[in-house]
Amino acid sequence: MKKNPPAYLVVYEAIKSRIMNEQYPVGSLLPPEPMLEKLFGVSRTTVRRAIDILSREGFVCAKQGIGTVVLDYKTMQNLNTISSFTQTLHESGHSVSLRAIDISIRASADFPDIATQFSLSENDKLVRIKRIVCADGVPIAIIRNYLPYSMVEGIEGYASQMQSFYALLHDKYFIQFNTAQERITARAAEEAEAAHLNVPIGFPLLCVKRISYIRSKPACCDMLEIRSDMYGYNVSLYEN
Repeated sequence: MKKNPPAYLVVYEAIKSRIMNEQYPVGSLLPPEPMLEKLFGVSRTTVRRAIDILSREGFVCAKQGIGTVVLDYKTMQNLNTISSFTQTLHESGHSVSLRAIDISIRASADFPDIATQFSLSENDKLVRIKRIVCADGVPIAIIRNYLPYSMVEGIEGYASQMQSFYALLHDKYFIQFNTAQERITARAAEEAEAAHLNVPIGFPLLCVKRISYIRSKPACCDMLEIRSDMYGYNVSLYEN
């Protein structure tokens, strides 16, 4: 017999739906807790658990003395799905453009750590694709993609089609990743990164390293430096 979801998840889904349908528009305040309790027929603890999840996912933020503000959640990438950075921007309604596209085919020995990840020999080749990604004309990220060249021979001829990298891999090379692992850290922008992203030296960046797999075999390494003021990630964690 299927169990009903916990009350706090029901409330969470209902409020989230109202935010996404703009019944609670960006910049507005959620109804006060007593009103939400009455609206959903639940306890204050249940309402607070639901709002806590919404807060962790970037939908709302509690402001002391003001209330719970609805945030612009649209540029948040869900960590539970495999999607490209540019795909997330497109789906969030941003105009995406690229600057300084560089595609280089190098000996695997030039990138020993990545070559080891792919189990390549010194005679194998790696392709590195470097791009500056802009959202609505503003540089937001530096992206470097590394793949064994044997998987994507001729990719240097598709420089004009790099806006959606994963879509290109799927459409031209029939590559579809089924799992991925990401490591996200933060650090200060160095001089070259600051120049590329039009931020001061020392500006906080999100640094992402993603290894994507095809049937448990590593196939692609993505490394990103992203402006922390223009992008974010969310992940949902629920009790069993």
